[in-house]
Amino acid sequence: MISCDHAKQHFSAYLDNALSASDQAELEVHLSHCNHCRSTYAQIVHLHQRMHNLTAVNTSAQFDQQLRARIRQAGSSNGRRRSAFKSLYLGISGVTALAAVTFFTLTTINEPAVNSPVMSAHSASQISTSKPFPRQIKAQPQLATDALPQDSLKNNPKTVDQKKIHLVGQEQR
Repeated sequence: MISCDHAKQHFSAYLDNALSASDQAELEVHLSHCNHCRSTYAQIVHLHQRMHNLTAVNTSAQFDQQLRARIRQAGSSNGRRRSAFKSLYLGISGVTALAAVTFFTLTTINEPAVNSPVMSAHSASQISTSKPFPRQIKAQPQLATDALPQDSLKNNPKTVDQKKIHLVGQEQR
C-alpha cells in the first residue's frame, strides 16, 4: 500500500483522470483504507466543484491598463517612503558620527600625547619637563618625602653577579 504523502501527491492527477491504471488502483485502495486521506480528497473535490461553479466576470476594455497604472502608482508611493526613511537614517548616522568625533576630541584634549609616534624627541622632552597643562583635571598623588626601604629610586640597588644570569636558549658558561 502507498504512503499518505505519495497519495496526496497524486490527488490532482486522479481528479483529472491523468493517472495510469495501476497508480489509480493503488490510490483507490489507499483511499478506501485511510480516513484522513479520504477526508482531504473530499475537501479537494468540493473546492474543485465550487471553483468550476463560479460565474465569469466581465471587465471593461481598459481594466488591464487601469490595474497596471494603479500598481505602478502604489509602487512609486512606497518608493517615496523608502527614500524618506533612507534620508532619515543617513541623517541620524551623520549626527552619531559627529557626536562620536566630538566626544573623542573632548576626552583626549587634556591628555598630552608623550608617547605619540608623530612627536619629536624635542617636543616630548619639553612636555615631560614642563609644568602640567593648566586645564589638566587629574589629581597627582602626594609622594612621601622619606624614602621607603623598597623604593629603588632612592636606595642604591644591590649589584648583580653577571655570572649567575642565564638567558633562555643560551648555553651556561
